[in-house]
Amino acid sequence: MIGAAVPLAAVVALANPLFVPLGQTVLFTYAGGRPYTAEALACGAMVAALLAAVLWWFASFNRVMDTVKLLYLFGRFAPAVSLTLTLVLRLVPSFGRRASAVAEARAGIGLGRGSGTKVPAIARVREATVVLASVSAWSLEHGMATAGAMESRGFGTGRRTTVPCWSFRWRDGAALGLMGALAAVVVAGAALGATEATFFPRVAMPAAEPMFGASLAAYGLLLLLPALVMGRERLRWHFSRARR
Repeated sequence: MIGAAVPLAAVVALANPLFVPLGQTVLFTYAGGRPYTAEALACGAMVAALLAAVLWWFASFNRVMDTVKLLYLFGRFAPAVSLTLTLVLRLVPSFGRRASAVAEARAGIGLGRGSGTKVPAIARVREATVVLASVSAWSLEHGMATAGAMESRGFGTGRRTTVPCWSFRWRDGAALGLMGALAAVVVAGAALGATEATFFPRVAMPAAEPMFGASLAAYGLLLLLPALVMGRERLRWHFSRARR
């Protein structure tokens, strides 16, 4: 994900001045005098960093929150929504794995056309269509089998119950309270304008005030909390293995 997000962020940052010709610091002109400004480049870098952060958030969420955790969190409050979300999240990876298996099987028996540059585009499109048809038929059949299995097990006939896989301990409450307090400091700083930055007509960063420092420190600690927790777990694992 990092390898894909960094080039995308670079393209967004460099392309932003092409669409936003604002700012006082002109780096160069093009297309008959259209300015390429440093302020627009800085604004593009900010937007690119935000886009990369969102991509990493979704990648981290997909890595940490599996289907079992989603069902545990939302199964009691919205069972239909949680079940649908779980099925959708499982469908995409399984669809890709099935497509790869079908393509490899066809290539193994000599029916695949391959995906190299020497293969004509029409042949690649036909091969992809055959693989897509096969995988779609498998998905429909799998969906019918899943629905039959759920019906035979009595799904929807009574109140749904869940198996508690995790317990909410005092450490979880302390971590949740700490995250809430840090988020409150960040929101307060943003509401008071302590973290506001402007890019046009000139770049103006927030003043070095106590509220800005507190908001920046709270936000940094909030972002570092997962890394600190993972580091603590790895240290405990390392020491436990060293004692053996």
